Amino acid sequence: MMKWLLLVHVLGASVWVGGHLILLFTVVPRARKQQSIRPIMEFEESFSPLGLTSLALQVISGVWMALHYVSFSDWFDFSYSHQYYLWIKLSLLAATVAIAIRTKFSLLKQPTDQDLPAVVFHIALVTMLAVGFVVTGISFRYPF
Repeated sequence: MMKWLLLVHVLGASVWVGGHLILLFTVVPRARKQQSIRPIMEFEESFSPLGLTSLALQVISGVWMALHYVSFSDWFDFSYSHQYYLWIKLSLLAATVAIAIRTKFSLLKQPTDQDLPAVVFHIALVTMLAVGFVVTGISFRYPF
């Protein structure tokens, strides 16, 4: 069962991180060149359902795997590196959710081209957090 959870988790991460890397390195430069938020909004409309589903799958599979490897009562023990990595992942998730909520309900409520720099900044932050998820996930197996 664990290998299937890991597979779901890694596939979800591939979609989430890959989508944000595509957004940051292909869509954002086009939007900046055009000085228009439109390319970002078009990408957001098409990617959001798949991206959010993959993030949800990551959260579910990640918590399930965490409970398998570290009992909930030991989540606050910090005797082993797994507890640290678990809390790093949860912190990255909290930061991602906070940025997503701010972006969705503030910046993207009625976006204009003047919002482009702030939206790009938020995209860069979420992408860095997504890469942080991957690095931390690798650390469970191969500690840094």
